[in-house]
Amino acid sequence: MDEFMSKPIERKKLEAYMSKYLKKKDNPDDHFHYSDFLEALGGDRELVQKMMSVSKTDMKEKLEALEKAVTGKDIRQVAVLAHYIKGGALTARYKELAKIAAQIEIQAKEGVSEGLEDRLTELEKEWENVLRVLDQVI
Repeated sequence: MDEFMSKPIERKKLEAYMSKYLKKKDNPDDHFHYSDFLEALGGDRELVQKMMSVSKTDMKEKLEALEKAVTGKDIRQVAVLAHYIKGGALTARYKELAKIAAQIEIQAKEGVSEGLEDRLTELEKEWENVLRVLDQVI
């Protein structure tokens, strides 16, 4: 930690500095925002459970297909699948999953295949986080 902050201290600079050194607390709402999804479905808890069941199956299939597309260097299919995953994640209120899928989609649409494997790994880890939260919530 050789960095320093000069005076006067500004809030934004301090927050940026501190975020480098303080570990962010894992917030379940970053992975799945249950209350938003419940509200979007009119408070119907049974419907939420059914939708989550469908979502789990669908996302698993799409993630497997995305992995094949990334491995096969099919950049066009990567963009299509990432877009689909992003849309499904936004609908189901999987905030961080949607964010990562959007990054993959943009990268693929720009034709940049370098680093897609790393992004895919990040997406798969986030899906594991989503599943963990779903198991706790539902």
